[in-house]
Amino acid sequence: ELAALGVKKALIYFTELIVIFCAIYTGSYVYYISNVVNFEEENLSLSQKVIKTMIKETQNENEQMNQALEIADSYSDTAMIGSLFISSFISFFIAILLDVFTLSIFGMFTCLIAKIKMNYKAVFNMSIYALTLPLILRTIYVVITMLTSFEIKYFEIMYIAVSYITLAAAIFLIKSDVIKQHLEL
Repeated sequence: ELAALGVKKALIYFTELIVIFCAIYTGSYVYYISNVVNFEEENLSLSQKVIKTMIKETQNENEQMNQALEIADSYSDTAMIGSLFISSFISFFIAILLDVFTLSIFGMFTCLIAKIKMNYKAVFNMSIYALTLPLILRTIYVVITMLTSFEIKYFEIMYIAVSYITLAAAIFLIKSDVIKQHLEL
């Protein structure tokens, strides 16, 4: 049923899923910056804390720090949160869409192995829906990793594996339904 809904509805669903993921990511990042990270200076605005943290994460601390902090003074906290949301939306949308394309190619190979003919649009739609559970798990993992030092060594492999297992199971369920329909005829 999900494969037959159409690419437009699948992409709308995908976009909504990424918006929810980015809202949770941005909120937890702002909480991390505001409450978890310790800064040497007092009375830094949220924008300055974000800039300072990003520069520390890139390990490029020198003159750029002072210039970036001066630029951060001109941003309100709301503008900084908005820009964090937009930048995370763009980067996660592209990265996860690449995961969908990769997953759909593996899905086409699975269709060949299962000897079932499906067009690419249907497999693409199913790939989007198959990423729902892994994306929920990824959201939880990102928040936990950000707020604690907890880390799962091969999480990215598990992320793709869960989505592929879900997609392969759906393809094989479709094959068994097709076989049942032929037997009933």
